[in-house]
Amino acid sequence: MRSLLLAAAVAGLAAAPTRAADLDKYLPADSALYVHISTKNFLTSDVIRKAIPMAFDKYGDQLLPFIQLAKTFNPNAPDVPEAEIKKGINELKKPETIAKGFDVAKDFGPEIVVAANPDGDPEKVLILLKGDAQFVTPEVVEGLAPLLNASGQVKVTPTKVGKVTVFELTVPQQNQTFYAAVPEAGIVCLAVKKESINAAVKATTAATIDPELKKLIAKRSPKDFLFAAAVKGKGADRHTFAGSLVLDKDIGGSIVATFPNAEEAKKQADELSQHIEQMSASLKGVLGDQGKDLKTALDKMKAVAKDRTVTFDGKIPGAVVEKLLAKD
Repeated sequence: MRSLLLAAAVAGLAAAPTRAADLDKYLPADSALYVHISTKNFLTSDVIRKAIPMAFDKYGDQLLPFIQLAKTFNPNAPDVPEAEIKKGINELKKPETIAKGFDVAKDFGPEIVVAANPDGDPEKVLILLKGDAQFVTPEVVEGLAPLLNASGQVKVTPTKVGKVTVFELTVPQQNQTFYAAVPEAGIVCLAVKKESINAAVKATTAATIDPELKKLIAKRSPKDFLFAAAVKGKGADRHTFAGSLVLDKDIGGSIVATFPNAEEAKKQADELSQHIEQMSASLKGVLGDQGKDLKTALDKMKAVAKDRTVTFDGKIPGAVVEKLLAKD
């Protein structure tokens, strides 16, 4: 969790059109879980661009009481006049406002990769950010270190791992330590454990990772907003997983997973289908007739087991999302 928070803070630096090299070569050799997020695919998605202003148009006015309530819990929060808040909400109701903002942001959205080891130890998670090779450079980060030290909020201690500088960042007030490095222009590595950073900055190729995981990663499509792959176990107990979420005119998802035997595959497929059925029933209870089209789309989604393999493909049409968010 600490790594993810730090990643969110640094992500704003990883931006712009001049992209860096491939992230995957920095994956730890013991990687068992791989998650790739393309923020650009979110920002260019037709269904998202339509859904956000519709959601604000339908529910935006209901946010004001919550914003006012938040002020009572945080007296130091900026005192923004209610008229300005309403004005901001009204702007977000306009499709052209969202489109204009996303058009600017899409070229600044970083690619994010999260890698974890077979033990699932959150302390060993490595986060990689890929952004602007022109502005995110080792020299820029090294230049920021004295400024951070002078602020008194973060203590920065640099060390060398080969030719790469690894920064130990300590937040004294919270007794938290992170590690960061820029092994090449445009690439930022973040971790809680120094060993994870050291292994990443020494990497020159992804060939050392599990060959099966490498094959699964190769299935990632440029259209995927979210892609995940994982391997678990060895020999006859081997599990594999690859799944993606695509945001385009519709919302689409797919999964392909293999299990040690056909019985386990059938069991997992049935459980996934049951979860979808339960979610569909819950939505019907909450949304009533308004959610009937969404329920119809969910009812079509089934996981299928064939021998040791489970497959799943699902789609929620953009028209269904629009109908759900249409103002009464």
